[in-house]
Amino acid sequence: MELPRLTPIAPQYLALLQAGEPVAVVDDGEESFPFRPAILLSPDGAVLALGLEQERTRAGRGLVRALWFGGTVTLFFRGKEGAVRLTARPWKCHITGGLFRQVLDRYRGEHPGGDLSVVWELHPVKWEDTAEQPPRPQPQDLLSEAEVHLELLRPRDTENEN
Repeated sequence: MELPRLTPIAPQYLALLQAGEPVAVVDDGEESFPFRPAILLSPDGAVLALGLEQERTRAGRGLVRALWFGGTVTLFFRGKEGAVRLTARPWKCHITGGLFRQVLDRYRGEHPGGDLSVVWELHPVKWEDTAEQPPRPQPQDLLSEAEVHLELLRPRDTENEN
């Protein structure tokens, strides 16, 4: 596994994190699933931290799938004209620790009594301006099905590789 080479996020993109409500899109194994993260910030100016109130949702399933099978997360930010699209790779899932605490404290400062179940560390890959409008986010309802083994989340095109 190659370790990522992170570069600082350009100031114009850091400003987008403060200005709006991004829409994230992941492939949850059924289709692309657009959702609104509970919180998205960059604590160090290079890594993104995306928080979810509930982990067992289609968004959570899509992030796990992307992490384990080399997928990406697409984030859309409304720009002055059109939108800005960011492609990022999930790197780690935090349920405790320093990054989790930092994001949780910030979230609770903005949403008294709020809670996060997980914080995803995302590494930005590509920022680009686009005329494409962000998709409409869908509700993040809890999944009713039983938990599934990671093997069932494997993308179809990699099933015959082994």
